[in-house]
Amino acid sequence: MDQAFHVGIDVVRSARRRVATDLVMPVLMHWRLHWYGTPGASLLWQRRALSAPPERVLIIAPGTSCRRQLARPVEEHLFIHFRLDPAHNRLANRIWSLPIAAGLRAQLEELRGELPAGGLPQVSAPWRAASVVLAALATMPAEAWPARVTDPRISEIIRRIDLDLARPIDNRALARQLALSASGFLRLFTRQTGVTPQRYLAQRRLDLACRLLQGGGDPIEVISQRCGFCDRTYFTTTFSRAMGMPPAAYRRRMAGEE
Repeated sequence: MDQAFHVGIDVVRSARRRVATDLVMPVLMHWRLHWYGTPGASLLWQRRALSAPPERVLIIAPGTSCRRQLARPVEEHLFIHFRLDPAHNRLANRIWSLPIAAGLRAQLEELRGELPAGGLPQVSAPWRAASVVLAALATMPAEAWPARVTDPRISEIIRRIDLDLARPIDNRALARQLALSASGFLRLFTRQTGVTPQRYLAQRRLDLACRLLQGGGDPIEVISQRCGFCDRTYFTTTFSRAMGMPPAAYRRRMAGEE
């Protein structure tokens, strides 16, 4: 069965400096791939310690809270932040530890060459990073992925929601478009996507807010309006509850200022 999806690279960065401290990793709304080039690192997730030797990569789903722990200094850490299509972003709070096959190792080595320590990435670095991500995702078990949306009516509703995330949604109005009762539409949407329409919209608004905070300099007031929040206070409260920090702190964290 065709499992096509889209990969977009938000950040590609290689840390070739000496890493010697533990770190509480921020909750993010996008995916992450982590690779540690020397032994000594692990991630603490849901009271489980996941070892991160050089022979494995870690794939971290959106909305995952974890802590990096070091038994000894790690000389090299490479990570990729990336996004998948909304259907695959339904996965949350999960970490997979995957063995590195020969092909993936070769791609990691090529990406290291594209990301010189202390210098600017080469122009081809995003394409190299996308190749690494795709190679790693191809080794994930099929049952890890959520079922795809198969009803074209729900696919069209999702497309319309995504076109204007600032616009509120009304289950009754959406149901009328499909000639369904409100309860019938709610059951169908939830069965197809795993979440209610309101929950889907909330997740997509937070995803957009994260992208705007990370990739631009718009004031937080403007971002809150673009993402459909009634005011900055409500946006800050909602964002902080989901991400574990207010929008301004998230922006600084993603910029590497703290």
